[in-house]
Amino acid sequence: MARAGVRTGLALAPGDSGSDAARGDRTILVAGATGYIGGQLVKALEQTSQRVRCLARRSEYLASRVASSTVVVQGDCLDAVSLGPVLDGV
Repeated sequence: MARAGVRTGLALAPGDSGSDAARGDRTILVAGATGYIGGQLVKALEQTSQRVRCLARRSEYLASRVASSTVVVQGDCLDAVSLGPVLDGV
């Protein structure tokens, strides 16, 4: 598999009509994409029109497992400094 981007059954924020999501104007961040559930979520999102960004401590491990349009970024949820670039635009 290459790398890709997308969305499925995600809850909308209060007052959000979902129209932006239908146009693919959002970037969805997936943490835990190297696990079974996260990996399945990424595959499902890659089948939609949303942009997908995956957070990984070791980005080189995940990059070969996602579609070409999915962006893999290196970061760690326990390291607040590393999350700035990860969350930009999400």
